[in-house]
Amino acid sequence: MKKKVSIIIPIYNCEKYISRSINSVLNQTYKNLEIILCNDGSKDNSLKIIKKYEKKYPNLIRVDSHENHGVGYTRNKAIDIAIGDYICFLDADDYLDKDYIEVLMSKIGKNDIIVSGYKQVNQEGELLFNQKISTSFWGRFKQLACTGKIYKRKFLIDNNIKFNDLKIAEDIVFSTTTYSKTSNVKCIEYTGYNYVYNEESVTHTASLKKDNDIIKLLEILKTIINDNMFNNDKKLISYFYIKLFVCFFFDKAEILDYNDLLDYYYDGFNWLKKHYQEKELKLSFVYNKYEPFKINASINLSILVYKIHCSKTFVKTVHKAFYKVDKI
Repeated sequence: MKKKVSIIIPIYNCEKYISRSINSVLNQTYKNLEIILCNDGSKDNSLKIIKKYEKKYPNLIRVDSHENHGVGYTRNKAIDIAIGDYICFLDADDYLDKDYIEVLMSKIGKNDIIVSGYKQVNQEGELLFNQKISTSFWGRFKQLACTGKIYKRKFLIDNNIKFNDLKIAEDIVFSTTTYSKTSNVKCIEYTGYNYVYNEESVTHTASLKKDNDIIKLLEILKTIINDNMFNNDKKLISYFYIKLFVCFFFDKAEILDYNDLLDYYYDGFNWLKKHYQEKELKLSFVYNKYEPFKINASINLSILVYKIHCSKTFVKTVHKAFYKVDKI
């Protein structure tokens, strides 16, 4: 008999999207599933909607509801009550191709984690881009979301791997922790997870400005990352840190005003410079053949302007190009 997969969907004010998400699981070709719908104190009709699904599919769907504690708490609670051999996370506004679980389970083998890419689509389901990941060792580090993956539940439980209480990037910490605990990770190019781009999320993210502490995130990751998880390759470790920071910098350029973005830039690079010296890493120009040109170019341009002390001009240009809060 096929192994059971527990699909965990944390829900907070998702009445517009949750039915599409749930239906995509109900339509899976892989049938040995349980669906855990975790209501994190929604104030809209989300709980009412998912209760109807539970009533209609009592042998397949379980609803858990609690006061609002955040997505990390919600996922942790679901892991604890799940009965599946494997765990899969799905965000409430995203959805799965019908063969998603079938494909990942057919390839996971004896691995603790299987990692896939994803498609970014708009609200109408139109493809914006197809994010495949490399089957190389680096592939796992291109996919730091907790979604687009299947985990062996015993592996998570035995290693006491939990989400923390960060409001942003909690899944990056979670994924990095899982990679530090096992080398049994398989990457595939398949992209059956549909990440729905929602313009409204820019406004929501802007409300979390106070949680944009890049130093807190880097300090947490510093306690997790060890040489072994990168096969003792210092160049890969160096690339991981700088890519993470630069990608966050460009992301935060959408929501932070110029002065906050400048502080964010300086805080990040000053931390990197100090940490690299402590770990005998090099803050120098880098290249990763498994990353797209625009990522390598953005990283190296950011390093260059920091080295030649042109940061203010660079940050002002990036802010002008990417800032969205006043445009929506």
